[in-house]
Amino acid sequence: MTMNRIIAICTALAAAISLFATDVQTAVDRFAADSVLRYASVGVEVYDIAKGTEVAGYRSTTADIPASNMKTITCATAIASLGPDYRFVTPVKLIGHKHGHKFSGRIVVSGSGDPTIGSKYFADRPDFVTTIVERIAAQGIDKIDGEIVVEDCQMSEAYEVNWNLDDVAWDYGAGSFLFNYADNCFRLPVEIGDSTITAGAPSVDIEGLNVEVEATLFPDDDIRSKELNVLRGVDSSTIKIIGSTNRRKRYTWFDCAMPQPSEYFKSSLIKAMADGGIKIHQTISHAENPDTIWLVEYQSPTVAEIAKSALERSDNMFTECLLKAIGLREFGIWNGAASVGIVRSYWRDKDIDINQLFMIDGSGLSRRNKVTPLFFGQMLASAQTSGLDHNVDYASLLPRLGIDGTVKRMLIDTPYAGNICMKSGSMSQVLCYSGYYPVESPRYVISVLVNDYLTSPTQMRNSICTFLLELLPKLDLLIEE
Repeated sequence: MTMNRIIAICTALAAAISLFATDVQTAVDRFAADSVLRYASVGVEVYDIAKGTEVAGYRSTTADIPASNMKTITCATAIASLGPDYRFVTPVKLIGHKHGHKFSGRIVVSGSGDPTIGSKYFADRPDFVTTIVERIAAQGIDKIDGEIVVEDCQMSEAYEVNWNLDDVAWDYGAGSFLFNYADNCFRLPVEIGDSTITAGAPSVDIEGLNVEVEATLFPDDDIRSKELNVLRGVDSSTIKIIGSTNRRKRYTWFDCAMPQPSEYFKSSLIKAMADGGIKIHQTISHAENPDTIWLVEYQSPTVAEIAKSALERSDNMFTECLLKAIGLREFGIWNGAASVGIVRSYWRDKDIDINQLFMIDGSGLSRRNKVTPLFFGQMLASAQTSGLDHNVDYASLLPRLGIDGTVKRMLIDTPYAGNICMKSGSMSQVLCYSGYYPVESPRYVISVLVNDYLTSPTQMRNSICTFLLELLPKLDLLIEE
């Protein structure tokens, strides 16, 4: 083959690749021009991982609210900073004096920030409370005079100050404490009677928890808006049921955040000890020259496993704990703002312009978070390539469309179900998706951020699915070339 022939073939291939890339941009432009986005703020990025360049984009350098897409940044940083095999360790010890079968002193639990203790999402793990009871019994102790002490943070330190107050009482607004228990959530029953609204007994026993009903029951034909809500202050253990309803709207429960998870843990431990034949007389301990008996150093799942669970289910509390763990290890303090500084420094050191990142929290619950689609493209590309250095396929941590978690209904029954993974992010008038294509050996990062749309979330999601179904075949052509 002559040199001229080789040059001609290479020129033709380059032209074909350029044409396919143009087709990708056309798909992006067509989506951005969709009538349902007429007044919305839209950003799109299609990023080539291997080349480190943008394939196509629309307002890709404009920062918008990412909602839970923020979790991809937090989890990638936690895996890189802490290491994928890092585990939270929660020590439990007895401090006092043992005399035969009796112990006088304190049971001390030192919180480490582990979000998984007692979690229903890791039900296969050894039960924390059962383990403690077994270790006490193994010491030959069947009577305790003393107290249970949980070394934890202040309630105010468990929350991000830029969260909306009306998020704090709900399960998705659960605080991230140094000691977390049972996902920091509980169920609060509520009953709508003929003339009253009443709250039932909470699903957990939390000392000091108070429930007040301040809601209004309207007649069935009243035209005013009717919606019940729950409200709680950050430093409060009082939950208020507020708003209004009528008898036609049959609320049965609210999923709420525990104000103090450690209190529920204490009551659970006391009950488990009683069931195990260990009597406890709760009194303040003043033991002099106490001895220390180590019971257990309870280990969490790995950070990679916690991140996968958080990303698949979009768990705010899990993610905030991962964020604060970064700062705890670096500075010895449980503080989200300090950890955000580490996150920004990490990606700056990866030669990514962090002026694209306005990070307030780790989970994306704050509406003050702003990120560009280009940042997601660059960050996720870097996370995937650098993750392979320590045997982490970051794409495998994200839920697959049509298969997993919050995106399992997207692209279902299409050829692309299971072959593209994306983190979803949603709040009022915000819908975002960022992730990898294809799932096996990812070649591209795709990020779609939509703010202030006026249609329904379902229609907006359908429009994004239509866009993906046009985009992905065009990316397939690029891959083949």
